[in-house]
Amino acid sequence: MKVKFLCMRGHQSSWESQPLVNSKPAGNLMVATAIILSGETFSRISHFADILSLKFIGQTQYYSIQKDIAIPAIDHYYSLQREVVLQQLQGKQLVLGGDGRCDSPGYSAKYCTYTFMDTLTGVIPDFSLVQVNETTSSTKMELIGFQRSLSNIEDANLAVDVVVTDRHVQIRKAMATDHSDKNHQFDVWHLSKSVKKKILAIKPKKLLTEVKPWIPSICNHVWWCSREAKGNPDKLEETKASNQMWTPPLSADAIRKKKWLPKDSPAYEALEKVITNKLILRDIRHLDRFCHTGSLETYHSMMLKYCPKRLEFDYPSMVARTQLAVVDNNVNIGRKQKTGANGMLSFTTRCPKSTGRWTARKVYEKKEYDFKTDILHSAIKNQQEGTKKKTLHQLKSLTLPRNISKDPTPCKEDLVDSHRSRFF
Repeated sequence: MKVKFLCMRGHQSSWESQPLVNSKPAGNLMVATAIILSGETFSRISHFADILSLKFIGQTQYYSIQKDIAIPAIDHYYSLQREVVLQQLQGKQLVLGGDGRCDSPGYSAKYCTYTFMDTLTGVIPDFSLVQVNETTSSTKMELIGFQRSLSNIEDANLAVDVVVTDRHVQIRKAMATDHSDKNHQFDVWHLSKSVKKKILAIKPKKLLTEVKPWIPSICNHVWWCSREAKGNPDKLEETKASNQMWTPPLSADAIRKKKWLPKDSPAYEALEKVITNKLILRDIRHLDRFCHTGSLETYHSMMLKYCPKRLEFDYPSMVARTQLAVVDNNVNIGRKQKTGANGMLSFTTRCPKSTGRWTARKVYEKKEYDFKTDILHSAIKNQQEGTKKKTLHQLKSLTLPRNISKDPTPCKEDLVDSHRSRFF
């Protein structure tokens, strides 16, 4: 708000509700930058302001500030942090966990974000965002993201010893043909989940009822076999050949209480068919290093704070929000467990819908968000200096199709006529 004063003697004066930063109101600049830093969207914050009858910046001004100031500031901070991370990983034999994340469920995804995480430290050295228009098929987005990110890591002269992924068929082939010098491991959790899924698909329901009590033991034993292999895939193969792969070691009391399946029963045969599946037994050899990507799954859950799957963003905004998620992850690695007033370690209880069982979870110390203040200061500095340098992903977005459709945009009037004709 600007107020101009004119006194009775002709003296003029003025007052402004907020200072100017190179002719732009500082409050508008900070509000627009803080919206994206918090993971929120303009429409939601604007609606919040409307409810309070709070005067707020307009949509055009918000997106202008985001494009020219906020996104470049985020990209600059991310690049500086990435250089530090790459320097810390130099000279180490890395065990990288990789996984793709689509921006919407089902087969309607516009973006696929492929992320690599160092499984020993939890830091993320690189990610790649692929738009569906860049591929001939949406099923290839994850493969392209995997190849780009791994190439970026290799270009940074990092030594990759092991790559841990899910059982993606195209990535499996790429590892065998293009990266045969690296040890390709499968995530134990994904294979265990696949076994569980196949068991739950047993029909009729009567057989599943008899087999279901064995699911926890079978899944646990997949983890046990992977851990006991200690880097020797032949040991896993020998365990499988001895028909003891799926029989967990039990105490005498546990053996007595266990609901055993008679060997000649239909339930036993149905279960045996699942756990001796050729694909499962073939992939078991890729579990010998006992690798899992649980930390990466946790990161994907946190990423929803910045990139909700139900909302659509343009390419530069999607990259910037993913960069914020990566920085958030890398800054807050190694948080200690919180202690209560009595000095005891803090826990909380939860009952997941998937299992229906109560479990205890650690409560960690609060996250540090000082990096967001640093980015905000960087945005103000850019405005003061008049810096409006586009980022690489902003330049790339200029060459990407604006719409997912491969057909040109039709005439709006024709679409309206077509819409109306359906009701007459």
